Amino acid sequence: MILLMSAGLVLLVMVLMMIQNAISRANIAAHNECLPLKFIPGHIYQVKKTYEIDVSKTSWFSSDLSTLKWFNDFNADFAIRLFSSQKDYSKRFQNVKVAIKSIAIIGAGIKNLLDSCAIKIGGDERNSSLFTIDSVSIQGWRTTLAFDNNSWRIKFCDCHFLWGNIIAPPGNKNSGECMVFDNCMFADNRSYTELHYGDWFFSKCSFDNHEVKLFGDANVFINQSHMENPGRKTTDFTIVSINSINSFASVIDSFIFISPTPKIINTPLFYVISDNENGLYVRNLRFQATENYNPSKGTENALVLVGGDGKSYLENVRVSLNNKSYLALNKNDSSVLMNSRFKDGLRYWDFNDGVSLQARISSNDSETIVFSKNGASLSQSVLVKSTGILSGGMMLKIVSGDLKLTLECYDSLDNNITTREWNCSASDYSDWSWVRFW
Repeated sequence: MILLMSAGLVLLVMVLMMIQNAISRANIAAHNECLPLKFIPGHIYQVKKTYEIDVSKTSWFSSDLSTLKWFNDFNADFAIRLFSSQKDYSKRFQNVKVAIKSIAIIGAGIKNLLDSCAIKIGGDERNSSLFTIDSVSIQGWRTTLAFDNNSWRIKFCDCHFLWGNIIAPPGNKNSGECMVFDNCMFADNRSYTELHYGDWFFSKCSFDNHEVKLFGDANVFINQSHMENPGRKTTDFTIVSINSINSFASVIDSFIFISPTPKIINTPLFYVISDNENGLYVRNLRFQATENYNPSKGTENALVLVGGDGKSYLENVRVSLNNKSYLALNKNDSSVLMNSRFKDGLRYWDFNDGVSLQARISSNDSETIVFSKNGASLSQSVLVKSTGILSGGMMLKIVSGDLKLTLECYDSLDNNITTREWNCSASDYSDWSWVRFW
């Protein structure tokens, strides 16, 4: 049974659940009558067709949860397309509604995802905008959401996206204005959200083993959210990666949790591509350090939170050390050192005879400082705040001899307040290893 409903009219359509075209016929009637289509709560509808919903005319909903289960041989481009045919600017208010509510859209299992898109939004119609998707669960699809042309100002509330990807591909037109996800969950199977344009807002969301990838001129704002287990099933997985010079991301008032598994996570939690000047902004982030998070064993060669050489800024990052003696750092704008990675040679550093910069062997190598004589030294004086925490690290290899690291702190009158030293020997650092100091 499917109901078409309005305040003064109820059109009852009796159907047998096994009749495949029942939903199609009811959907046509809903569009013709401009009435919402109600599904029976608790029922599972076995389907294998595609459906289009013109939100200016109808919507789909259930008073509780109804389930649409597609057959495993479904291979169309999409299961459901949401759009609006309303062309009149003064009648765009017809789109302001909940387009789908309390419906589960189920494909296949985690090991045999349907190679289709669960919900496609937009198309050639000009105004597929201003509507909401509420309490919708999607799982079992290679792509859970795909955004097409003319899709903008759309909100997702209390939704669950499991195993599949969310795609806003390059080349879309008139798309991406103020896209909102509120109290949603994205989870598992190395799924990801890939955005090439637009402004995307995520509030009170959970990202569990799910990566957000930015390209083009996409902007992402994550607030009051939970990010968990990057790299759970792989060693090269990040939470947010900025992969173009014009994209930007901010993560504020959020929490990162990493399960302490034996597998080493060797990539940073965030990544910003070189030459990106918009970058990454992180504020009020709580991060629980674990033994298995160690990007110094990966291509970054450093224990950092942010990889890549693009712009990034970290403010008020609260780290739970769990009896550890180091902080994972931001190697970019938060560093108090000038030219800390020797991109400009030895500029800004004080050094004596016996200190040299080794040329890169390949483009993947980092700049390397070589100490070739006894008494060779390298130093830099910097200004720091008295209320902050100073922590650092470097990759070190000792062929012979010993290396001493010294951290000296002075007050405004140039009086020495404290001095800390770390002695490193060839027996401990015969191969490249990360040295932490604080």
